[in-house]
Amino acid sequence: MFQIASRLIQGLALTSLAVSTQGRNFTDDRGAVFSWPDDGAKPTVVVNANGAIALFHMGMTNEQILGVWDKWVIRGSNIDVDADDLDSMFAADPNRAEVDLLKSVQDLSSDCSGSPNGCPRDDFDADLLNELAPDFVVYMHHGPYPEVTNQLDQSTLIFIDDRFEDGEGCRTTDNQFDTTDTKCYARSVLDFIARTQELVDFLGVTPSDEIAKDQQAMCEAANEFTLMAEELHNRGIRCAGATARMNNQGNINLVNLNQVAWLRTFEELGLPLIHPQLNDPTDFTRTYTAEQWFPGCDRFGRDDYNCDGVEPVLPVDCWLFDSRSYPTILEAKDEILSVLSVEAIKQEQYSSLLMNDGTISYKTVAAVLREVTKDLRSVQRIYDETDCTVVDVTSRDHTSLAFGSLGGGEYACYNRETLDQDMLTCPQGFTPGVSTASADDVDADSIASGDSLQKSSSNTRILNTVMASLVIGSLALLA
Repeated sequence: MFQIASRLIQGLALTSLAVSTQGRNFTDDRGAVFSWPDDGAKPTVVVNANGAIALFHMGMTNEQILGVWDKWVIRGSNIDVDADDLDSMFAADPNRAEVDLLKSVQDLSSDCSGSPNGCPRDDFDADLLNELAPDFVVYMHHGPYPEVTNQLDQSTLIFIDDRFEDGEGCRTTDNQFDTTDTKCYARSVLDFIARTQELVDFLGVTPSDEIAKDQQAMCEAANEFTLMAEELHNRGIRCAGATARMNNQGNINLVNLNQVAWLRTFEELGLPLIHPQLNDPTDFTRTYTAEQWFPGCDRFGRDDYNCDGVEPVLPVDCWLFDSRSYPTILEAKDEILSVLSVEAIKQEQYSSLLMNDGTISYKTVAAVLREVTKDLRSVQRIYDETDCTVVDVTSRDHTSLAFGSLGGGEYACYNRETLDQDMLTCPQGFTPGVSTASADDVDADSIASGDSLQKSSSNTRILNTVMASLVIGSLALLA
C-alpha cells in the first residue's frame, strides 16, 4: 500500500463501511448524511466551477455534472476564458481543456463566470437549476454563501469545506455554514483532496487512470518544495502570506496560517512562515498601515517619501501575495513601492498565494508547488536572523483555529519528521531532480466521453484491491 494514499484509503474505508443493502452513504462537512441506492445508476450534480474541475480530475464526466456555478478563474486572473490564449500568471488557473469541460455543461452564473473579480453572491440561476433537476448540488469551497444556499433544498446540498476539518462540529448543520471556532481545525490541501475522493466514491465514479500519475507528480513537487524550504531555513530566511493594498495610503495585511489551506500546507511542508500578531486567534488577517509597518520611519507625508533602510515591524525576507495583490506588484511595482517601501518587493522576492481560491486537486497542487518553489528558491536573507520556535506543525494543538498558531513574529523550526509525511512519501519513490511522473493537462475529449476511465494503472489497481479487502472484511464483521 503506497503511503501517499493513506488518508484517501482511510476516508474511502469509512465510506465503504457505510455500504449496506440500502446503498451508499456520505457525510458532508456539516455532518449532513446523504444516501444513494446501489442500483447501478449514478447521481447527477450541479457543482461550483472550481469543484467541478477537481471532480473532472478525479474521473467524473459531464454525464454526471449537469451544470456549474460561481467563478471559473482565480481572482485577479489575466485570462479570458473565451480567448484562444490561456497563458495565465497563476498555475491554478484553468487550462484550455478544463475551460472546454466547463463549457460542455450548463453555466448557472453566466454573467460572471469568466470574471477575474469573482461572482456577486446572488449570481445563481435558480430557474435553470430547477430545469436541470440534479440529484445533488455540491459546494466545494467555504461558507457562508446564503444568497445561493438559502435557495437550495438542504436535503440535497453537499458541502465540502476547503478551510476547516470536518466531523468536529466546526460548521453549523444549516445552509449558513457558520463556524463554532473552538471546534475548527485548519485543513491542508491534501485533506481536501481526501474528502474529494470520498465524495467521488459515493457518487459512483470509477477512478481515472490519471490519478496515480497525478499523485506521483504532486508528491515529487512536494519533496522539491520541502528541499527548497529547508534551504531557506538554513539561510535564516522568513516568509509571510499577505495582501498588499493601495488604499488608506497603503497597507499590508498578514494572513492567519490557520485560515488558508495553502498556507497551512506550505508550513506543513517546511516553509518558514511568520505568524502575524493577531488581536484574536480567529482573525483572518492583521492589518498594518505603512506607518505601522515601519514604526521607526519619520518620512511620511513628504514628496520624496520612502523608508529605505528602516527596519519593519517583522523581518519578512520573502512574501506570498494573494492573487489580487500579485498582478499589481508585477505590473505596478513602483506605485506599490511609493507607499509601501518593502525591501523584499524591490528585490522581487515573492510569489503568489491562493486565498481559498481555485481548484484543489493533485494536478493543481503539483503545479502550484512547482511555481512557488521556482519563485522562492533563490531568495536571500534581508534582515538579521531570528530564532525559530519548536512545534509540531501538523498537530491539532497547532492547527486549532481558536487555540493554535504561534505568537506574532514567530515561525516554526524545520523538522522533517513533523512535516506532512503523506505528501512526502511517493508511490514510485523520489529522487531529487528526477521526475517519474508529470501532471499533464486534462484530455477534455477523453474525460468528457469517459474513454480515459476504461484503463487502470497499477497504483489504481492497488488502491482498488485494498478497498475490496476493506469492504469484504467490514461486511464480514457486520454479518
